Amino acid sequence: MSAIFSFLKDKPMILMALLIMSATAIPIASVNANPTELHVGPGYTYTTIQAAIEAAEPGDTIIVHEGTYEEQLFISTPLTLRAAEGETVIIKPPPGTLATIDVNYPVPGGSKTRTFAPLIIVMEVTPASSVIIEGLIIDGNYELIDRGYIGTEDPIYTGIVYVEFNGTIRNCVIRNFRPKPEQTDLFNNGFAIWIVGDSHVTVEGNDIHDYGWMGIVVDGLATVTIVDNTITGWGPTIQTGQNGIQVSRGAYAKILSNLITGNIYTGEDWWASGVIFLDATGDVIGNAIVENQVGVDGMGDVTGIHVNFNNIYGNTLAGVYNEDTGSLDAKCNWWNDPEGPTVGAPPKSGDAVYGDVEYSPWLTAPLMADPDGTGVVASSLSGTDTTLGFSDSNVDVVVSGSAEVYVATYESNPGTGFMGDIGNYIDVYVPDVSGLTELEIRKYYTDGEIEALGLDERGLKLYWWNGTDWVLCSDTGVNMVENYIWARIRTDTTPSLSDLTGTPFGAASVWPVGGAILPVDLTPYVLMLILAAGIAGIILKKTML
Repeated sequence: MSAIFSFLKDKPMILMALLIMSATAIPIASVNANPTELHVGPGYTYTTIQAAIEAAEPGDTIIVHEGTYEEQLFISTPLTLRAAEGETVIIKPPPGTLATIDVNYPVPGGSKTRTFAPLIIVMEVTPASSVIIEGLIIDGNYELIDRGYIGTEDPIYTGIVYVEFNGTIRNCVIRNFRPKPEQTDLFNNGFAIWIVGDSHVTVEGNDIHDYGWMGIVVDGLATVTIVDNTITGWGPTIQTGQNGIQVSRGAYAKILSNLITGNIYTGEDWWASGVIFLDATGDVIGNAIVENQVGVDGMGDVTGIHVNFNNIYGNTLAGVYNEDTGSLDAKCNWWNDPEGPTVGAPPKSGDAVYGDVEYSPWLTAPLMADPDGTGVVASSLSGTDTTLGFSDSNVDVVVSGSAEVYVATYESNPGTGFMGDIGNYIDVYVPDVSGLTELEIRKYYTDGEIEALGLDERGLKLYWWNGTDWVLCSDTGVNMVENYIWARIRTDTTPSLSDLTGTPFGAASVWPVGGAILPVDLTPYVLMLILAAGIAGIILKKTML
């Protein structure tokens, strides 16, 4: 254990357990063979959540029923903490002063100590353990209490803290961890989620808003997947710098399909970012990063940061800002302009990029919004001699060899218009094709879609956009049994494997001529040919006579 529990002096049972563990080796958790449900609420066995946590065995589930619970929670047992289905459960800080905890955790080349005033803290007791927190409303209640972070020595007021622990934070609302309006100190604010140390945590499907400084902090060697969240800053303010997600000090974050917005600071000595990396690495894929001051900010060594297939627009200072060393990969993003980003200047039409940023190729049309309203339809998968399923784009990719493959769906045509197409456009990107011998793209359709368009299913083929025209793939066809249009791409095909640098594909049922596609209904042309043949026959007959 790497922490000093200043708030455990009034919890003798937990304190004694920790003292015992400090003198002995920490065993690996044994999950309860018969996990049980512990219910919390009026009329149930437990009236407080903490009492149920202390009674729980590894693997148990705590179901919290309707109500507002003013508690500070300490979790040291692998368990699930869940709101009862269909019931509203709100956790708020108890009256008075929150207990604090000093947390020492590893960072590259050493360690760091932070003092937290958490509402819920998950601390390591046994390796390889997991805590799931699901369906709760965690309310910092900023209007009624005077808690925050002032300078470097004061406790950081935080909704959920994971320290050296695995788990999932799912479908929660985490709100109101920010200063009162009259508090004007730049650092007087709160944090929604902080994950530190060798933690492996998934943050999924949450609504995180009204945080004072950070929505999610991933720090000190932690590995975190942040997916399908709505992360909304406090909005324009001179009182606090805000960041939706901060990844720092050797941590790694996979940031997928989130809506990240409203992180804005109007003071002179700070700016606010949707995502900021401080000597850390991560993949930012399929997000809508909109209407912040800076979309993505990289500081330190940025060579391990990849920002691909996002809609990045409306960020007032920059879409992507590289402040330090190395080249930051920001290829295949939509910058709100078919002409790409504005370079080295405040945004005009397309969001700006500053510093050493690889922004080409860029997308020439926006990506389709996710049905859940968070990010966009874009994802990446890796595999060897396998079929990768991109269900959101209705695409399978058959990999012969090894590759990482990105597939995204455009909201509109990324090239010039052409007749006879199915009105659906995807992008395929393979950063490294050296391990590939062939890639087969399978774009699925329904009979109803094709019938509604009046297209001939037998003629469906895939086309690719070469930057000027829609060009027929040289090895393409249709599987009418399984309803997919296919194209096989190799070094000797059009397009070739080397062209998969962010390549739009569309589909149509007839061949293109000069970048346009002929109408599918050929009846008028057939009648014209018959008429012409008839006229020619009459002329020939008269000539012979």
